[in-house]
Amino acid sequence: MSWLAPAYLLGALAIGLPILFHLVRQRPRERMVFSSLMFLQPTPPRLTRRSRLDDLLLLALRILVILLLAFAFTRPFFRSDSATQWKPPGRDVLILVDTSASMRQTGVWDQVQRHVRETLDDLDTDDRVGLVAFDLQPRTLVDLASEDPEASAGEAIETAMRSLRPGWARGDLPRALTSAADQLDTVVGSQDANHEKRLVVISDLQAEPMLPDLQGFPWPADVEVQLKRVAAEATTNAAVSLLSAREGEADSQSRPAGRRARVYNSPRSQQAQFALRWIDAQGQPLEPRPISTNVPPGQTRVVRVPEPPRDAVALELTGDQQPFDNRWYVAEAEPQQQTLLFLGEDRSEPRESLSYYLQRAALDTPRRSISFQTAPAESNDWQAWEAGELAMVVVATPLAADAADPLIRWMDEGVNVLTVLAQPIEDPQAVEQFLHKLIAREETAAASLQVREAEVPDYALLGDIDFGDPLFSIFADPRFSDFSKIRFWSHRQINIPESDGAVFQTLARFDDGDPALLRYAGRRGQLWVLAAGWQPSASQLALSTKFLPLMARMMDANAGESRSLQRHFVGDPIPASATGYRRLPGPEGRGPEGRGPEGRGPEGRELDDSAEEPSPAAFDTPGRYQFDSKDSSRTLAFNVDPAESEWEPIDADVLASLDVRMAGAELTVEQRAQQERQKRDVELEAGQQWWRWLVVAALGVLLAESGWAAWRTRRM
Repeated sequence: MSWLAPAYLLGALAIGLPILFHLVRQRPRERMVFSSLMFLQPTPPRLTRRSRLDDLLLLALRILVILLLAFAFTRPFFRSDSATQWKPPGRDVLILVDTSASMRQTGVWDQVQRHVRETLDDLDTDDRVGLVAFDLQPRTLVDLASEDPEASAGEAIETAMRSLRPGWARGDLPRALTSAADQLDTVVGSQDANHEKRLVVISDLQAEPMLPDLQGFPWPADVEVQLKRVAAEATTNAAVSLLSAREGEADSQSRPAGRRARVYNSPRSQQAQFALRWIDAQGQPLEPRPISTNVPPGQTRVVRVPEPPRDAVALELTGDQQPFDNRWYVAEAEPQQQTLLFLGEDRSEPRESLSYYLQRAALDTPRRSISFQTAPAESNDWQAWEAGELAMVVVATPLAADAADPLIRWMDEGVNVLTVLAQPIEDPQAVEQFLHKLIAREETAAASLQVREAEVPDYALLGDIDFGDPLFSIFADPRFSDFSKIRFWSHRQINIPESDGAVFQTLARFDDGDPALLRYAGRRGQLWVLAAGWQPSASQLALSTKFLPLMARMMDANAGESRSLQRHFVGDPIPASATGYRRLPGPEGRGPEGRGPEGRGPEGRELDDSAEEPSPAAFDTPGRYQFDSKDSSRTLAFNVDPAESEWEPIDADVLASLDVRMAGAELTVEQRAQQERQKRDVELEAGQQWWRWLVVAALGVLLAESGWAAWRTRRM
């Protein structure tokens, strides 16, 4: 027999109370009046039989009541042999290792290896373990649910850790936590619900601005997180990054020439004096004297540096103890020469021609230089242009349906096409078939669009504009959102059936409800349809300040954003247009020889040119990447994300406040066995409940004692 609360056995000492009460001499309660006792000799009381234990049965009953109550409070139970044998339940442990760029700090990766070994040493034979590495994306290296009879998961993890190294990409801790929690909750939980589920995170735990994203994630109640933070041996770390250059800043008289560099110093840094210099491909300085700067710990300074020399590859920061983020690579892209092709006939009056205003528009950007070229619509010479040579195509005269094939090819290769319905429609059916051919590869008998001449009594205004679209987002500010001064004297009415409502997106409408500007984005290049012209006889659009920004936004594939300094970070997805990947004529649509542009990474490493689109995994190292194709050569610079230089760790309470279940202090096997035995003892006692029978027995003995005492009193 065992007791759940054996301390109550001390209550059995109360059996001395009945014995004491039986030995206490009882004084007579009644008083009798007697004469004077002055003549009697005082005599001490003699010990009589009344001072001894004269009723042993009554005493025994009272002692038994106390003993029964004391045993009842101890909560006795009978323990079986199976209850005394406990084996710790199996655990599902998923090790989450941070491989972001910040893990390249001195001494950090050795700590990671040690924490992984300690985690593996704490495992039992029935435990299952897996390994996930993460930076921007989590990667499962050892599956938790796999059961390989030839090799254990621990050996597979040790093998994987020997070849695993930190990369250069930014770490995304929230994404890794949610992915690992789902893996533990769904894949493993469906196999054995009794397994304890633990997520061991080994990271420097940088303060992650995206941690609030965990608020919407339903964290599994049975998955707990154990944090094992690693820290660098050297506390001094500074990082450099170039800020985006302002357009025309170098030529402005009010601002000094050069570039703006941002220097960040960690809060626990023990140094504040640093220097900046431009270096070449071999790492040699290109300037005789570096630029010194003083950045106190925990602060950021913006330093003016000169323009990069001709052979400059990166801006280097010196005087820092952590070198992984001390270089910022640059790739100054030369302006790309492209042509704005105008298809249409010129009017006798130049000011009534659409091309007159386009030709005089300043559309050059630091990224490309725009030349203007006109071609008659009925001529076939313009069809020989290559997509890489075109910035945008403006169709001022509706073409025949057969002539739309080159436009379709250009749009498939990323060229934007603007169709302007500037003049009254003489043949509506031809216009409808032309537009329908642009949005569908097969020519159909009946066009889905209907184009008619609108009746404008006086003038029309733009009354419904989608300022949330990138085309009009630059006018979203109330200072620039007024289009009421642009009057349209005439326009065309475009009726879109409900079946094609999802094909075209209406970005602007006239105040009479007719669409003014439509966009079709079914191909890589966008198709714009403007229902009115911008010449003075048709509208006041060309004479307004809105005309030039609209044309620039329609032309640029990135919604008109122009930056002379391109910022690419390691691991980020890169659009195909940035590297020169294009679907050119040839085998498999991959260029003249069916191959993409030849790519070379840092230190001359060749890139795979067989992929249809550039993969972020190809840009896994900071440095300069060069892509050479038949007609162009491009250089891209990839850098470490500046967020990797900020070392302030997150607090475990922050994760706990986001409903993430944090693991407590780790218990030994003996302590866990003791806890489990206590749980089983409580369950056994709750099932047997011997204390109830002891209380009932105590009540029965108490009744017997009361009856015996009453009978004995009547007898005396």
